[in-house]
Amino acid sequence: MKQTKPAIILVSVIFAFFTLTLSIAHAAGGRIEGKITDPKGAIVVSATVTVTDPVTNQTLTAMTDKEGRYKIEGLPAGAYAVLVSAPGFSESRRDNVRLEDC
Repeated sequence: MKQTKPAIILVSVIFAFFTLTLSIAHAAGGRIEGKITDPKGAIVVSATVTVTDPVTNQTLTAMTDKEGRYKIEGLPAGAYAVLVSAPGFSESRRDNVRLEDC
């Protein structure tokens, strides 16, 4: 039973990470927003979502609210690295998340 707990946590974070909803960039700047949930659909409160521009190394951070939602706004078009972490879960990272001009 103890060996399955880390695997369940890892699968939970991976599933939650792939439920991220990404938006297209707008003229005033784009945004990355979404909802973090576990594999059973339960919300993950107080997860930290960090978006980093690999060219400028600028980092913006948001935390999920009581509904598991987060939003990071004012992002120019480009590719970003997105890191999600939460207490009790392994960190999950996705590189090359693209925001494109309309």
